[in-house]
Amino acid sequence: ARRRAVRAARRRRAAAPSVSTVIDLHTHTVASDGRLSPAELVERCAAAGLTVIAVTDHDTVRAVDETASLALARGIRVVPGVEVTAVQ
Repeated sequence: ARRRAVRAARRRRAAAPSVSTVIDLHTHTVASDGRLSPAELVERCAAAGLTVIAVTDHDTVRAVDETASLALARGIRVVPGVEVTAVQ
């Protein structure tokens, strides 16, 4: 019985599609010190094969909604973030 279960598990694994997750959790847009607009960032991330990104602009979340909307259309998940300035 155990051998049959092991063989069945191997068959299921072999039949499962290969899914790769490529993540970048530190990106910036022109909302802070980045060089790319949200649309340009999403296009660049899609071209690089990223599947999850975090928009972590400095002291603002202004670009998160626009980036998330554009990324959704390209199959990219956006994690909202912010990089907080901690100096006076």
